[in-house]
Amino acid sequence: MSPDDAEVLSYPGTLPPASDDLQLITALREDLAEAGFSNEGVAEVLGAEPVAALDRDQLVAGQLRIQQLLREDSLPRQQYACAVLTGLWLVSADVTGHQLTRALPRTGAHGLQQLNLADVLATGTDDGGRVIPRADLRPYQVETRTGEADLWISSDLAAHQLAGALPHDHVLGVGGASLTLASATHRRTVKTALDLGTGCGIQLVHLLDHAEHVVGTDISERALEFARFNLLLNAPALRLDPEAPQPGRDGADAGQLGDPGERLGRFRRRST
Repeated sequence: MSPDDAEVLSYPGTLPPASDDLQLITALREDLAEAGFSNEGVAEVLGAEPVAALDRDQLVAGQLRIQQLLREDSLPRQQYACAVLTGLWLVSADVTGHQLTRALPRTGAHGLQQLNLADVLATGTDDGGRVIPRADLRPYQVETRTGEADLWISSDLAAHQLAGALPHDHVLGVGGASLTLASATHRRTVKTALDLGTGCGIQLVHLLDHAEHVVGTDISERALEFARFNLLLNAPALRLDPEAPQPGRDGADAGQLGDPGERLGRFRRRST
């Protein structure tokens, strides 16, 4: 399936990721890690040329590679799982419900539906239906004081996957501007940091490595929901404890402008 043939999704009514089921989010995190769905894992699955094409927003080479891999019967389980997830979220390749459940055994296609990350469309066949993404989810590698960490960042789908003009509350993923800001920010240890217009929370991810107390703000409630989900999904790597939402100077806050902590809540930082 080429990008021109891909189903274009209707944006209105698309919900941000759900953050109320911590057990399901934990299951997804474990599945993603076990699948090797990381920058290195994706590069190994796709190969150099499709990755270079993907960097230029050209998806066809990646689609062909994923289709080839998923036809192989002897593909190692981790490589198979990474190929399915790469197909679903990175190159817009066709993925079935059965393939996704095999790739994410703890979460399954139904779990992704509960988290508002994907939908399963009936196809009249026994393949578990066709899976389409409702939100983007892709690996992100961050350098911390203790080494590199593999994370996953969710955002709204890219423009080529959506019908019509993007709405005012569209939540962007990790782009060139985000990477430039992250690389330009001085990373000395500070007591408090404020992220104005946090969006999907990508700068929070970096700030949590060198600030005792972090507040993320945004006037978009939709953006705050994405940021909250991303903090919960990556909680262990960010040394956050979502099970102990108590305020304190060791916490990491995020909330609406003028109302910190109200929407995203507080997470106590784990001791090191």
